[in-house]
Order: sequence, then structure tokens, then C-alpha cells
Amino acid sequence: MENNYYNRLKDISIEKNSRLCIGLDFDLDKMKIENVNDLNSLESFIKDTIDSTIDVCSVYKPNFAFYEQYGPSGMKLLESIVSYINQKSIIIADAKRGDIGNTSRKYAQSIFDYYNNYFFFKLSDKTSKFFKTKYMKS
Repeated sequence: MENNYYNRLKDISIEKNSRLCIGLDFDLDKMKIENVNDLNSLESFIKDTIDSTIDVCSVYKPNFAFYEQYGPSGMKLLESIVSYINQKSIIIADAKRGDIGNTSRKYAQSIFDYYNNYFFFKLSDKTSKFFKTKYMKS
């Protein structure tokens, strides 16, 4: 049998008797747990979440915006999380642009809070609207 995505998803769902997909898009700004307040504690929290669910979770879906906003350190965290899952579940890279407000805000933060001094940007209408609201207040 061909080892394509659909066959792998089917096999892992049967093996785990589950079709559960967990989004790994944790927001430090909204975190209710006091000791999760930086990237190191967030990494531990995410790994604890994975450890608690790996037996029943067929798919993890990290949203890149929530990692990219921290620049290279955030992407290193994402790489660590993907490595930690270690093909025990399927990983979907949620890296769409022009998404819902919260995700668009995180992409804007990655661009303007971290990379602002390095690049000029062409933005979608949604991201541009956020930029004007947050960064160009009169």
C-alpha cells in the first residue's frame, strides 16, 4: 500500500482509535497558567500537552503564526515540538496567511514587532487594517 498522507492518516486513526486533532497554537498573552510566561515554560507546557494526549491524538496542528511572532526563537520552539512528536502522530503545518483576526494579529506581530527593522512588506488587506489600527494610532 502506498504511504501517502491519506493512508497514514487512516492507519494512525485506526491504531489510536481516534480522529482527534489538537491545535498547538498557545498564546502567552492569554495563558491563564502563571508559570507559563516565556518560551521555555511554553515549550514544557506544550510537551506536557503532547505527553498527555499522544495516545489518543492522531493529528497535531501547530499554527505557525504563534511561533513566528517570536522570530528565530519561536521557530526553534516549533522545530523542537515537531521533533518531540517524532512521527508518533501526523503533524499539519497550519501556515495559512490572511486567516482569522487572532492569527492575522500574530503574523502582524511577527512582522512588525520582530522583523520591522529588516524588511519592507506587502500586506493583505486584513493585516494592513490591523497594522494601521495598532501601529498608526493618531
